[in-house]
Amino acid sequence: MKNKSVPLDVLLDAANLALVFSKAKSQGKADLYYTQVKHLRRPKGGKTGLVLPTQEKNLSVVLDESRLARLLLEDEHA
Repeated sequence: MKNKSVPLDVLLDAANLALVFSKAKSQGKADLYYTQVKHLRRPKGGKTGLVLPTQEKNLSVVLDESRLARLLLEDEHA
């Protein structure tokens, strides 16, 4: 899947899951940033796990309860 964009449904699924498991869950909305792995850089002398994104894109998401219920239901049946 090189150089192909991720379908919007997949991005929204991932964004809703990220929102549910974040500190912003109580707000019900958040701005999320995403990029391809090849656009992540580790800073010299940085802590383990720290990365700096380049060419990131912003996705404003509002928690979608129906999408979340579908995702969690699929997880139970897997």
